[in-house]
Amino acid sequence: MLSWYDRLLDAFGWLAGLMAVFIGLGVSVDVGMRYFGLNGIPWMLEASEYALYLMTFFGAPWALREGAHVRIDIAVKAMPERGQRVAAVIGDALGFVIALVLAVYATRIAYASWARGSMIYQELVFPEWWLLALLPLAMALVALEFVRRLVKGR
Repeated sequence: MLSWYDRLLDAFGWLAGLMAVFIGLGVSVDVGMRYFGLNGIPWMLEASEYALYLMTFFGAPWALREGAHVRIDIAVKAMPERGQRVAAVIGDALGFVIALVLAVYATRIAYASWARGSMIYQELVFPEWWLLALLPLAMALVALEFVRRLVKGR
């Protein structure tokens, strides 16, 4: 089961990376086309905005597992070793609760969007819940990763 979970997080990490590449290449091509007097890619800015959002939530569980997330640890490093362990447990427990609450509320919001049939009408037109559906999954995976960190005990 853990190997399946790890493969899922690896896939999410790869998706986040591919989205970063898409944004970099897509925006560069769009700007280059406009520089040379061409029309550019009308949907590129909007697609880049959605990709930034998706990249964040695809990458969050993977980054947490890898320890690649942003953290401010100057105060923790100044603590004695026992204090560092206690701070880690408290941080992971708080992270779990927050991720779980976000997953629950995100599920409610995504469901409400689906039930209303809300659509996004910009350059691209699609159901709003398509974007919202990733958030509950990502937050559930982040919550699971915090549980994993608590169980491992570092």
